[in-house]
Amino acid sequence: MQIAGSALNSSGPGEWYKGSVSANVNANPKELDFLVSECSAPQYVGKTSLGIYKISGDTLTVSQNEPGVSERPPSFRLSLDNRVFVFLKQ
Repeated sequence: MQIAGSALNSSGPGEWYKGSVSANVNANPKELDFLVSECSAPQYVGKTSLGIYKISGDTLTVSQNEPGVSERPPSFRLSLDNRVFVFLKQ
């Protein structure tokens, strides 16, 4: 994943996303919105993925719902409705 300003690019085997990200650092937990502008799943283009995030030391943990779902994930636990990503600062 690459983040430059508000632009986000993410790719994996057979799956990729491009779009813009915005954060609400005043919410508890902190909120992260990802607006999909291009991706390998055309049905998500133009939709927003609502999520939450936390930073602990050099670790960023993000829990995101499927683009188009109108709610945020309730926690950082993986479920059928969300994905959880853990990133380490390099």
